[in-house]
Amino acid sequence: MKFSSSFLLFVSLVLFAAPSEAQDCPISGIATTDFGTGGFGIDMQLAWEPAACSISVSVVGFACCNTFQIGHAVIVGDAALPNPVPLPFPFRSDSLLLVQPNSVLGVFPGSESNQTIPPNPALAGQTFYTQGVAVFFTTIGLSIDAGTSQGVEVQFLP
Repeated sequence: MKFSSSFLLFVSLVLFAAPSEAQDCPISGIATTDFGTGGFGIDMQLAWEPAACSISVSVVGFACCNTFQIGHAVIVGDAALPNPVPLPFPFRSDSLLLVQPNSVLGVFPGSESNQTIPPNPALAGQTFYTQGVAVFFTTIGLSIDAGTSQGVEVQFLP
């Protein structure tokens, strides 16, 4: 079963909100499967944090010499795109959109963030698709650039 676009948008809007009262998290974990490839050495990793009912997000890109990662974002959708779509400037030339986007979470500072999941039993068994975006500052030319990671299919486990 996949999220509907409106349901996924609702979930993405409440990812930042902590539960208002102490409730048991109905999600026992997540199962992830990578698909596609990221550019510029950008990799997204997701880890389940059961005590907080949250997903720890890490989007790390190649940083060297005069290029420094300053932030990240997460594209969330309910489907993978059948054909990757090249992204325009300010994305790097090797950046491909792999997920049908319903929303974008961020831009968060640095390479890591933690996204709280609402304690809703209806989420158990649901599948959605994500892709990381790394944001870089380059001192030569003083430019801001972005690049994309691989896609990650995520399923909430009951």
